[in-house]
Amino acid sequence: MKISSKGRYGLQAMYYVAKLGGENYVTINQLSRLIGTSEDYLEKLMAKLKRADLVVSTRGNNGGYKLSRPAVNITIGQILRCLENGIFTSKCVDGTCTAANCPHKDIFTLIYTKINGVLDDMTLNDMLKE
Repeated sequence: MKISSKGRYGLQAMYYVAKLGGENYVTINQLSRLIGTSEDYLEKLMAKLKRADLVVSTRGNNGGYKLSRPAVNITIGQILRCLENGIFTSKCVDGTCTAANCPHKDIFTLIYTKINGVLDDMTLNDMLKE
């Protein structure tokens, strides 16, 4: 499993939205400066996070992004699955394996279950505490 730049930058963006936002909106310009990536790239990531109902946005002078719910109710797994289109997939786990007696299915299923369990046990609020 390798987390792409989408996952890394998106997780950083969510961290800063949680840390700086509260009831206020965090602008894409602020996020771009803090994370060190382009506004255009972040806009695409934030659009995905918005479609997944993890953030809300507004336009205008005081516009930007804020969390759609408290950080304690947003898991790292939700964020990464939204941006990565799944976490640790293999043919053995996603049901596309055609081997009759796949020797890897049990181990890959266990790995998949454990990784997702850990990511779903960690919240954005846990990141803020670190």
